[in-house]
Amino acid sequence: PSYFTIFLLFLLLCQQTEIAATYSMAGQRNKAITIYDQLLSYVQRHNQRLARYAGQLAMIAHNYSIDLGLEKRYKEAIEIAELGRRTCVEYGHYQFLPGLLAIMAECYYFMNETEKSAELYYQAHVLYKAVGDEHNLKIIDAEIKERIKTTLPF
Repeated sequence: PSYFTIFLLFLLLCQQTEIAATYSMAGQRNKAITIYDQLLSYVQRHNQRLARYAGQLAMIAHNYSIDLGLEKRYKEAIEIAELGRRTCVEYGHYQFLPGLLAIMAECYYFMNETEKSAELYYQAHVLYKAVGDEHNLKIIDAEIKERIKTTLPF
């Protein structure tokens, strides 16, 4: 495809992601989930050769798994977040990695799998600290303290 076509597809993807996020914030998460599912399928089928593939897939997986988790569809949320995590690692695109780990940690917590949850919370904490994301570090530390009943020594 031409650069113009790729650019248009990228804009369309961004627009659809914004629409899904708007539905989610308006409490219509099932509509958002449907859009994210379609976007994820599209990106997996058509965009694997593009340089932005990993970032696109990770962003969609991140937002999609958040909404699945909020709908208490924890196993599905973990599957989608794990897809995003594997993509981040495989392609060296780490922007969404700590968030994906945090989503998985939260879902495992609500599924009463405390050991898996604690390990993933720890990994998310380390990454948020490494990149200097103080906002999300405070959130993750509060969740660790409340849910895992511990504080990390660093």
